[in-house]
Amino acid sequence: MRFPAGVVTDDPGGGMQPAEASSGRTSTVARPTLHGFGGLSYDSAAKRWIPTSTALVSPDGSEYAYPEFLSASSINGPTAIHVVTVATGSDRVVYSRGATDVPIAFRAEGIYLVTGRWEALSVGLRLLDPRSGSVRVLAITGGWSVVSGGAAWGIDADLGGIGLDPHRIDRLDLTTGAVTTWYEVPSDRLVEPMGLDFDGAPIIVVWTSGTSDVPAIEHVYRVLSRTQAVHLFAAGIYEAMNDFTADSHGLWFASAYIYDGLWYGGLWLYTDGVGLRLVAESNNAMRIERVAGPCT
Repeated sequence: MRFPAGVVTDDPGGGMQPAEASSGRTSTVARPTLHGFGGLSYDSAAKRWIPTSTALVSPDGSEYAYPEFLSASSINGPTAIHVVTVATGSDRVVYSRGATDVPIAFRAEGIYLVTGRWEALSVGLRLLDPRSGSVRVLAITGGWSVVSGGAAWGIDADLGGIGLDPHRIDRLDLTTGAVTTWYEVPSDRLVEPMGLDFDGAPIIVVWTSGTSDVPAIEHVYRVLSRTQAVHLFAAGIYEAMNDFTADSHGLWFASAYIYDGLWYGGLWLYTDGVGLRLVAESNNAMRIERVAGPCT
């Protein structure tokens, strides 16, 4: 997608081979072939597409992580954690213990893992050293989804079933293990961390209940402290935000919606002082699933 025109074009270097039926693992068409699972992002350092989410790319862009599901059914099945060298395609298993380990972040200190569960929040948090294969337990409870700056964000509770939804945002101090609540909502609303802004502040989304007559509304906040949350914007069905990334330009959000039976999507940019604005829109029934990386 090019700016300021906002024109969306296919990138010939972004082709992907069909996913493996047994594991769901995907592979790039471009050489060297890179394998991955659960996402697609653009590695600016390597100047190529890689088959994993942006959170699982190492800070310098030289490596990335992904889980391989080892059983025929990926539901609660055992996984192996892979680390891939982008320049060569070298793909190695660095950890496997016979459990459903799922990586959520690749940071300078290592790879953060949670235990995945079917139709429930993940549980626990561990730090994997991809060089030695050693693992340090950071939390045995809680559902944690965002990690950065010495903290993890999620909820310190066991929500182990359908309909058990999070109503608060907790912060886990990765050094001391202390848990503090930073944001709470009433029981008729849901709240989750989306990620972090360019300065490391949590970006959270709050959903209100919706009906066919009154659509659900997403409210997006920047949480600055335990006592200060700044409301950024509200989004309806048309703007429904399903992913974002932060860079020096602001917060980039992808949206997807259905109209007349076809998927459409938009790319939105939030900046302080200007607010949320649509910068590009798909007009050919193409869904914009996620933001693959920062603006380059």
